[in-house]
Amino acid sequence: MNDEHVDSSIDRSNKITLGFLLVVVILMTLGVTAWKSLNKLFSAVERYDGASQILITLDRARLHELSYTRDLTSDASKEALHYMNEALSFASSFDSSETNFNNNLNSIKNELERYRDDFVSYVSLNDHLSSSKKSMVQYAQNSSALIDRLRDLQIDYISADTSLTEKLYLEIINSSNAVSLSNNIYSSALLLNKKHEYLKLRESNDLEQNELQILKSMHNDIHALMALETVYFPEDEVKQLLQLIEEYTHVIESRVDTLENSSTFVRYNKVLKDILKLSSSIKKEFGSINDVSLRKLSSAQKLLSKRVVLSEQIILLAENVNIARQADRDFSLSNDSTLRDDYSFLVMDVLTNIDGDINNIKELVIEQDEKELLLELQPVIRKYNRDFRYVYDISNEISTISKRMVSSAIRIDSILLSMRDARAREMKEARDLASFISFGGAVFVFSIALLGYLVRKSGNELQSLTEGLKRSNDRVSKAAEAKTNFLAMMSHEIRTPMNAIIGMSYLALEGKLSIKERGYVEKVHNSANLLLGIINDVLDFSKIEAGKVVIESIEFSLYKMIDSFSSIIQERAKEKNLELSINIDHKVPRMLVGDPLRIHQILMNLGSNAIKFTDTGSVSIDIDTLEGSGDDIFLKISVKDQGIGMSQSQIENLYTSFTQADSTTTRKYGGTGLGLAITKNLVELMNGTISVTSELGNGSQFNVILPLSCMNMNESKAKTYEKLVLVSDGELDVGGLEAELKKGFFRTVESLSDYRNISDYSKLADIEPILFVFVANSVNDDFLDSLTRCLENLQSSRSSVSILVNNLSEIDLILNFDYSGELFHYNETSVKKGNLLPLLYNSFEKNRFNVFQFKNETFESGTIFGGRVLVVEDNAINQELVIEILSRHSVETVLAVNGIEAIDILESDTEFDVILMDCQMPLLDGYEATRIIKEEMAIDIPVLALTANVLQSDRLKAKASGMDGFINKPIVVDEMIHTLSEWIGSSKFKHVIDEGAGSTNSKVTESNEFGFLKVEGVNLEKGLSISGNKPELFMRLLTNFANQYEDKEIFSDDTEVFQINVHTLKGVAGNLGFESIYELCSKIEDDMPNTNQFQVECLKSELVSLCDLINSQSVIGKSNHYLKFGDNEITEIIDSAKSYNIEAIVTLNGTLGEAIMSELSDEVSNELKAAIKTYDFGKIEQILSARFL
Repeated sequence: MNDEHVDSSIDRSNKITLGFLLVVVILMTLGVTAWKSLNKLFSAVERYDGASQILITLDRARLHELSYTRDLTSDASKEALHYMNEALSFASSFDSSETNFNNNLNSIKNELERYRDDFVSYVSLNDHLSSSKKSMVQYAQNSSALIDRLRDLQIDYISADTSLTEKLYLEIINSSNAVSLSNNIYSSALLLNKKHEYLKLRESNDLEQNELQILKSMHNDIHALMALETVYFPEDEVKQLLQLIEEYTHVIESRVDTLENSSTFVRYNKVLKDILKLSSSIKKEFGSINDVSLRKLSSAQKLLSKRVVLSEQIILLAENVNIARQADRDFSLSNDSTLRDDYSFLVMDVLTNIDGDINNIKELVIEQDEKELLLELQPVIRKYNRDFRYVYDISNEISTISKRMVSSAIRIDSILLSMRDARAREMKEARDLASFISFGGAVFVFSIALLGYLVRKSGNELQSLTEGLKRSNDRVSKAAEAKTNFLAMMSHEIRTPMNAIIGMSYLALEGKLSIKERGYVEKVHNSANLLLGIINDVLDFSKIEAGKVVIESIEFSLYKMIDSFSSIIQERAKEKNLELSINIDHKVPRMLVGDPLRIHQILMNLGSNAIKFTDTGSVSIDIDTLEGSGDDIFLKISVKDQGIGMSQSQIENLYTSFTQADSTTTRKYGGTGLGLAITKNLVELMNGTISVTSELGNGSQFNVILPLSCMNMNESKAKTYEKLVLVSDGELDVGGLEAELKKGFFRTVESLSDYRNISDYSKLADIEPILFVFVANSVNDDFLDSLTRCLENLQSSRSSVSILVNNLSEIDLILNFDYSGELFHYNETSVKKGNLLPLLYNSFEKNRFNVFQFKNETFESGTIFGGRVLVVEDNAINQELVIEILSRHSVETVLAVNGIEAIDILESDTEFDVILMDCQMPLLDGYEATRIIKEEMAIDIPVLALTANVLQSDRLKAKASGMDGFINKPIVVDEMIHTLSEWIGSSKFKHVIDEGAGSTNSKVTESNEFGFLKVEGVNLEKGLSISGNKPELFMRLLTNFANQYEDKEIFSDDTEVFQINVHTLKGVAGNLGFESIYELCSKIEDDMPNTNQFQVECLKSELVSLCDLINSQSVIGKSNHYLKFGDNEITEIIDSAKSYNIEAIVTLNGTLGEAIMSELSDEVSNELKAAIKTYDFGKIEQILSARFL
């Protein structure tokens, strides 16, 4: 867009804006006026409607309130309260700008709240009144019942006392008669005694007759006495008296002797004396009985008198209770407040008097049950009095609240009526505005039309401007892309001569130079290294800006990474004579899960800065952990220096790209200003934090906290020994053993192949604990001598010794080896591949000295030698790569290009140690093929997935199909061989192969032969390592890749085909080190079934560029000399083709194949290439035989 067009657009926009403003002003004026008018009308209607709603709701509330007052039902109270709240809600929801209306609303709200609160209190008091009345009535009934019981008791007691008095009165009569009879008997006894004296003086028949009469009279009196019913009767004495009288009577009646006989007289005189004595005793006893009866009668009469008085008091008490209850009932039924007060006072006075009367009656009661009833009655009377007083108070309060409610309702009605009158006047005024609104409507329509015109004009202008901006943005994007491509290209172009400068200057410095020449070359060398560092910083920053940095999550050894970092940073510190300390806290796990490359880069940036800006003093790097949850931890890195420090303003701009603290810092110390910006971005990509504390002139401290995971192993055991020394006799291959031990948490693992050197190491046990592992092929004297020397040095240390013995019969020699009272402990679990570390950890914690048995082949490295593997892979490049890797390790391979072909091979040949199965293939994928092999064919051969899918869901799917393990793409050769060795071990199908063919392991430097691949997105080292550092094989793989993908259409409308294409390309790219293509394929695969067309186009562009780059180098290579070949070479290829051996394909894809192709015409060469690509062995044999034999 040019300036003239922009100015014209601005001018038109300004005019449109003015038009907009004019229309907006008109609409706003019209809108404000109409709004005011309508608002006034709506406000009036709303206020009128609001007042009506409040009034209607209030009427409903009052109706239910009256219903509640009459029936006292909870439903009526709830309805009344609901309408009161609704009326209050209406009053609260209305809002008006009119002051008078708001004042009235506030008054209504206040009255409604008072009315509602009074009604709530009214309902609550009625509930209390009801419960109190029930309690009061209950107490009244209880008091009456208790008094009735008292009255019944009094009646019973008076009746009992009356019966007792009557009984005592009868006893008095009987006792009086008894006294009279006893007196008569006594008098008769006296008279008999006197008559007897007369008989002594003279004889007289008259006296005898008289005595008989007296005796008869006494006899009758005694029988009369015995007939009386007396409480106490001396029966024995009366019977004895009767017997004496009868005896004496018999003597008188039958007497023949004279009474002058002295002995007879005396004997009868004694009888008379006994009669007199008994008569006197009976008289006295009946006298006493009479006195007792008289006293009982007197006491009973007094008790009866008291009973009568008490009964009268209780009757009076009952009458008072009845009076109180009657007055209580009259109080409840009366509506006259004066009468209610009179009745209430009467009830309270009577009940109070009853309480006092009970106290008086307590003094009159006689029996215990009467006292208990009185004690029970008094609290009942008092509670009755208390409840009545409470009922009286509540009734008065209810009456007061009821009057307030009526008053509030009347005031609300008055306010609402005045409000309705005012609203009616407002509505009349508002209706007069209708004519104005009609005029305003016409103006509004005109304004809308004008506004539509301006909007359309503005839209056209905006569209034109947007299109111009889009074109500008496209140009900017292309410029940015060109910048990125230029940066990548320049990086490649700069790196190539820079590598030459650095390398050649290093070689020159290694030679003989004069002092002056050495100074020149050192400056060139240092400047080149500095320039290379700047380029690396710029490239890293551009990757971060482009979002191409991927954070890995892999297991790594923190100590190994720190060792690598320390070796570099120590040299830089020495150059400036600085003291450098690196401290790792003992809590830090040995093995972590994270991105070691990026953590190393963070350490390098922070450590290099600390050394750069410190002239004197020290730099300390501390590594610690903060607690996390589960296996998650936070790694804390602190880098502290005693350098120049920073001010607060410098800290604020610390992480800005391409800047340093200030310009003087840049001039003095140099640098791009990208280091900390890259560090901060890397920390944030790892979800960590970075902070700094600094003071100008006093140094700085950077703190980085990174969330990581630790391996799930027992750290406490790992902390016991940080160093392990492996000792063997040199006869056994213990490479596998050493590799397995290095997987543990030992900071250092050192291997000795001679027992005699053990003394030097065992002496170090006093400095730090060491775990010594002896591998004894045979327990001989040399071994026992070495063991003795080792144990002597371990006498005062915490070190341990574990011995691995091959021959079981020799274990007794170790077990009988007694050292200072400590014996070796034999562990019956044999050492096998994969279980050594757990055995060691579980043993040395219990015993210092342990013995295990192992087999010779347990720890042999490279045990896949002579194995036989079925490779199921559809991609030609991956086929060649896998077959070449396995052939170099002396493994026979049989190739199948898909699942169907693999099944066909296994139907006739099952002698394989392992099946390498690609997961995604046409016709029949690896998952289904594995399921058929394992389930339907029941073939028990380990199947290892050869896949670029590393997600957990993919692994679960592979496990479910029957696969036993995984080999990831891109292939890491060491990991692949290690995984295969775990499954193959000692092959059951060993065949004779030239071992020399598999021993090639020469290291290939990054020569100029592959310098063309030193571009962004290609990991040359990885590609070379995957081909075993064999340039011929790697170049062949590159050529095949270019041939296969330069014209191949990756995208397909068939989602399944597209997914297979992308997955296959991802695996091939990963193996060859094409990282940018690998990442693009991963993103596309993750997004499936949705397809990001932009990513597909990027993938196509990357493929075209890479294939062109490879083809250009292939053309150069073809222009060079070809290998010479003869009939023997041709014959070998034809023989391999006849036996369908993959070596024919491998050879033709190599440099010998290029030489053969150069001897063929273009047509025949294309036919041969097609046969190679489709694995048509018959066609290959036909072409070569026809042309060369």
